[in-house]
Amino acid sequence: MVNTLEIDKTLLQEALDLSNHPTPNILIEATLCEYIQRRKQLKILELLGTIDYDNVSNFGYADVSHIRPLAEVTGLIEKPQM
Repeated sequence: MVNTLEIDKTLLQEALDLSNHPTPNILIEATLCEYIQRRKQLKILELLGTIDYDNVSNFGYADVSHIRPLAEVTGLIEKPQM
């Protein structure tokens, strides 16, 4: 897909100088991947403290049945259609 973007030339050149990416297109694609990965990590961090440790069974495991699978939350896999 071809898109026209207006990016500050100084910013783009500095990013190219700091990276090992040979072209602006590869740099922008890698940057978008890093951005998406970081946002998914932030979603994971939001889950911290959401496990109810007061509701622990006799086996010492917390009840986590209300928590969605991590891969589903972060979008790493799609939820199967039934």
